[in-house]
Amino acid sequence: MELIIIWGVGLVAAYLLGSIPTAYLVVHYRRGFDIRKLGDGNSGAANVARVMGAKTGIFVGIVDIFKGSLILALAGWLLGSGVGMAGGIIAIIGHSWPVYLLGRGGRGAAVGIGVLLALLPYLAFPIALIGIIILGITRKTRLAIAFFFVTLPILVFFIGNYSLVYLGYSLFIPVLVGTSHFISVKYTTRGLDGAI
Repeated sequence: MELIIIWGVGLVAAYLLGSIPTAYLVVHYRRGFDIRKLGDGNSGAANVARVMGAKTGIFVGIVDIFKGSLILALAGWLLGSGVGMAGGIIAIIGHSWPVYLLGRGGRGAAVGIGVLLALLPYLAFPIALIGIIILGITRKTRLAIAFFFVTLPILVFFIGNYSLVYLGYSLFIPVLVGTSHFISVKYTTRGLDGAI
């Protein structure tokens, strides 16, 4: 019973922290706008960059990455690695479907990157640095993100001395982010976001 309570409290906290809508708060504070009604209607760093400029978008992305890392690390430190890893997944769900914005959040890529940076730092950080270089050269956020999420599980499998749990986790996070992206794009193309 005590274990159930610990897991329950940890996962609820992870969801509520993951739900903090960085993009919405930053745009609303600086311009008084609802980011969900601008650009592509998504409450994420890429849309902030599109609407507010690259610097603001990068700031939001960094905060969301830090959010993902902090939730996994803090939950793992306080409640154990199992809760930490589960909390990372729940944080992405919270970011993508936040209670504070009635389920209309970001797509979870930045938070997912943060979660994997905290869990697999020795592999994830070098890949992230290469991803930043790719972003700087191509200016294509999706390409850099795809490189990170595709390369990390491959390295975990071939050169990382990790268990199958970590391999499965590094595969599941991109699937979750991809699912969030698919749902978000489908929602937007139906015209429900009111983007301008």
